[in-house]
Amino acid sequence: MGVRRQAREAAVQLVYMCDFLNRWDIEEVLFAFTHFGINGAVRPYSEVLLRGVVESLPKLDSCITRSSEHWSLGRMSRVDRAIIRVAAFELAFLPDVPKNVAINEAIEIAKRFGSDESPNFVNGVLDRLASIIQATDDSQNLKIA
Repeated sequence: MGVRRQAREAAVQLVYMCDFLNRWDIEEVLFAFTHFGINGAVRPYSEVLLRGVVESLPKLDSCITRSSEHWSLGRMSRVDRAIIRVAAFELAFLPDVPKNVAINEAIEIAKRFGSDESPNFVNGVLDRLASIIQATDDSQNLKIA
């Protein structure tokens, strides 16, 4: 497994932890990197993803809500929600990550951590989200309805 996949998985786990505890203070969460042994080559990209999700959470959640027909954030499983939030950050704010890579990586992580339905659900939401982002001229300033 590559370093970026490991970093994404670590970020998903930490976003899940934040969601579960309902604590989104990045400084409080950074202790988890050391506590859970997320260091070395994995830590830098994982930290970029975690910080990005925490700092952009309202914007990301708004876009995810628009992208998930008949599914509010509260109805999604925490695992799926964490996977989608991390991938949504990559899609919206990291132009060096190709759209298909972000989505495919999220699907693979969903296969590992989610339910049997997770890969299809994650794929559907992220595909729609990618279309919304692509239709937006400046993804750094996502239009929130």
